[in-house]
Amino acid sequence: MGPRDLWQVVRRMGPYRRSHHPLCGPFRSDVFVLGGQRYCIACYVGYPILALTVLAGLLFGGALDLPWWAWAVGGLVIASPQAFSFAGRVPSSRVQVAIKLALGVGFGAFIVGMLTLPAPLAVRIVLLLASLSALNGLWLFRFHRLERTCQACPQNSLRPRCEGLRELDDRVGHLVRLPSAGGWVKLE
Repeated sequence: MGPRDLWQVVRRMGPYRRSHHPLCGPFRSDVFVLGGQRYCIACYVGYPILALTVLAGLLFGGALDLPWWAWAVGGLVIASPQAFSFAGRVPSSRVQVAIKLALGVGFGAFIVGMLTLPAPLAVRIVLLLASLSALNGLWLFRFHRLERTCQACPQNSLRPRCEGLRELDDRVGHLVRLPSAGGWVKLE
C-alpha cells in the first residue's frame, strides 16, 4: 500500500473518523481543512509525529548519547505547549498544528526516555503505563472544559442537533451515544 492508496482510504472515511470534534466556533481550532475535508489535528499531525519520534529515537537516539532522563524531561518540556490546548487558549488551527507537532515530538521523546530507562522491562512498562494514566487525567480535564463549553452554549438544549454536532449526528448518530441537556440519550 503506497501513499496514494493510503490517501484514498482516508478520503473514503466518514467525516466523524476524520474529525470527531464539534464543528462550531469554540472547536474550530481543533481541525484543519484539506481538499474540502475536515481533519482532527491531533489525529493527523500529533500521533504520526509521535510514532516517528519514538521510532527515530529508538533507532538513532544512541547517536545523541543522552541519558534516559534527558529524553523524558526534555520531552515533557517540548510537549508543554499542549497546556494551551487543554486550557482552550489556542487562537487558530495553525497554532494548534504547531502545538500538536510539539506534543508529538515531546511525548515521543518522553516515551523513548521511559523505554531506555536502565531498569528491567517490566519496571519500564509499569512506569510508562503510569505516565499514560496521568496523561489521561489531563485529557479528562480537557473533556470537562469542552463539556462546559457546550453547557454554556445557547444551543445546548438542541444537542445533538445543535449547529456544532448536527453534521456528525446526521452521519454517525445511530452509532454513538451523545450527552443531551437532560442526560445521556441513545440516538436512533
